[in-house]
Amino acid sequence: MSPPNPRAQTRDRLLIPLYRLGTIGFVIAVGGSLASCVALQEGVDPSPDLARDSNPAFAVPPTRAKGRIARDWWTVYKDPALDDDVETALSNSPGIAVLAHRLEQSDAQVKTARAATWPRLNLGLGYRPGRARDIDFGPYDLAPWQGTSQFQWELDLWGKLRHSLQSARSERNAAHYDLEAAKLILISRIAEARFRLYRLREEKQLLGESVTANGEILELLRGQEGAGIVSNTDLLRAEGEHEKLKRSLLELERLEQLALAGLRTLRGRSGTIDPGGSFPSPPPPPGKSFTILLQSHPDLLAEESRVRSAFQLEESTRLNLLPSLQLNASAMGRSPGFLLDEFRQWQATFGPSLDLPVFDPARLAALDQKKAATREASARYREALFQILEDIEASHLNWANRHRQLATVERELDALELARKNVRATFKAGLVSQIEVLEIERSTLAAARARAVLRQAILNDHLSLLRALGGGVAADS
Repeated sequence: MSPPNPRAQTRDRLLIPLYRLGTIGFVIAVGGSLASCVALQEGVDPSPDLARDSNPAFAVPPTRAKGRIARDWWTVYKDPALDDDVETALSNSPGIAVLAHRLEQSDAQVKTARAATWPRLNLGLGYRPGRARDIDFGPYDLAPWQGTSQFQWELDLWGKLRHSLQSARSERNAAHYDLEAAKLILISRIAEARFRLYRLREEKQLLGESVTANGEILELLRGQEGAGIVSNTDLLRAEGEHEKLKRSLLELERLEQLALAGLRTLRGRSGTIDPGGSFPSPPPPPGKSFTILLQSHPDLLAEESRVRSAFQLEESTRLNLLPSLQLNASAMGRSPGFLLDEFRQWQATFGPSLDLPVFDPARLAALDQKKAATREASARYREALFQILEDIEASHLNWANRHRQLATVERELDALELARKNVRATFKAGLVSQIEVLEIERSTLAAARARAVLRQAILNDHLSLLRALGGGVAADS
């Protein structure tokens, strides 16, 4: 038995505690990883301002926008069928799902930016047999089992990482407001499709009544033609007018089926479409102060968040030109038997490292790029604001003008209805020709259809105003 080696005993006294400490650290790291996996599976979010419901489409807005964004603004129309369409679409629309998943990606980017401010610890284990040569002792076999550990922590001396984290949070807010804006557009399109459906059904009813009335007139003309009172040419003209009305009715049926197909697509092609009733009565047009508009319109809030993100990212890039300090530690040991035997080789280092960017053209170019991105984001904000103000003004003008047109067509229709009754009575008495009857029927039908079109247009103008205002006013704003 060979005598004990003092150097080996000293090495064992030093390395065995390090090995045990490394084993404990490995177990802690594995446990932390498992805990993180469980937290991710359960949907645990360490940041309270990023909490959301189980359906990302109904994500909770950032604190700054709570109580400002109207989340059920379409209920002002008091249309149960529209309410059902909206609820179904928000749960099944693939477009909303895309933006909801984009919001989840933004959440992950915030976590990534936050993780850059934390220290990092990595442990490794590998099997790497080989040989080495020492000048004094000659070649020898390397212990195949290798264990490594590495510790890194960049100290945020100037706030570079903090600004990067704030930029990621602003981008996350922008993603949320994009989701709200997409919901606003989707609901508006659903309401437009629903109002279009009501208008087509009303026109179908008017055309059906006109076809019935023209059929009665046609029967009278046939009797008169048989008695020699009217010519065959007049009868053929009346029959042609009757077929034209029937063709128009078929066209309305086609348009109605297309409107139903479009509404079904907007709903995510899910559920049975409620036929609904008729045109709802819109409330008076809402209004918002300029301050509330800036604080509640999702498009403006999204662009504002992007401006904030661009400014924070520009500042982070500027701070990247300053020196950075990082703490580093690493350890490596090699053992012949799965790290259960004594270490034959080991190495450990610890100390700070200082990065001094004396001249780095890439960093300077990156700063110029971020400055340009900030100016672009600011310009996009102004562009969005001017477009929204234009939409609000146009919606007000259209709504007021079409209300006056509707009052005019109502008076026109009242006059035509009286004239229609008089012409029908005199026609049955044989005092007027069928041409006058067909003409008054055509004029009355055109006025009735114009009224239906104007009623839909007024609803669409009211809807456009709500959309331009960002969904109206929240109940608690």
